[in-house]
Amino acid sequence: MRASGPRHDPGRALARAALACGAIAWCSGVVAPGGTAGATTSPVIPSWVKAGLRVHYVEDTADGRVDWDITDTVTSRAGGDVNGTTLSAEAGGGSRQTYYWQCSPDGDCPGHSATSSEVVDEPFLFWVDPNHPLGSVRGQGTPFSLLTYLGISNKDIMGRTYKVGTLYYTSGPRNIQTLVVYYLATNGLLLEERLTNKDPYLGPDILTWYAGESYQ
Repeated sequence: MRASGPRHDPGRALARAALACGAIAWCSGVVAPGGTAGATTSPVIPSWVKAGLRVHYVEDTADGRVDWDITDTVTSRAGGDVNGTTLSAEAGGGSRQTYYWQCSPDGDCPGHSATSSEVVDEPFLFWVDPNHPLGSVRGQGTPFSLLTYLGISNKDIMGRTYKVGTLYYTSGPRNIQTLVVYYLATNGLLLEERLTNKDPYLGPDILTWYAGESYQ
């Protein structure tokens, strides 16, 4: 997913959130795995991910600095896929980069920067199909070889309690890098991500969280 620094770094991590019905945490219509309402036999992109939706995230590193402000904008939705842009801006008026991407229901999200046509392995996805959490993601842009679904639980995120699903990624048996992703159990909205690096050469630990939403 995402973390501080250039957006094409594969060690990035990002926590996302967004609701097309305003108060994101309390929308209904999609249920967690094991339910029936809205369930399908294969992954789908949640219906609230629609054109005009703009979601905002903040990420910081282990030293407590806010490093990046991230804005994802959905530009269109057709044929089951979603197209959008991501603006990554360094806090304090530093560097800025825009990316263009297309995501499919199985979590494949190729993209490229505004200054290059080269496809980058980016974590543009900010949702999970709550009925098919493992089938609707592909590592979230990170080179993790193992992915585990840890079930549904209550969790306090940024001072508020949510019923969340948890995905856990690891770089392999030694767990040099791990990534924990929390998403809203009712609709798949990504709320928070925590990237931990045991090897300092891979970069600092990173926390990313939802910071608001708006509409174009």
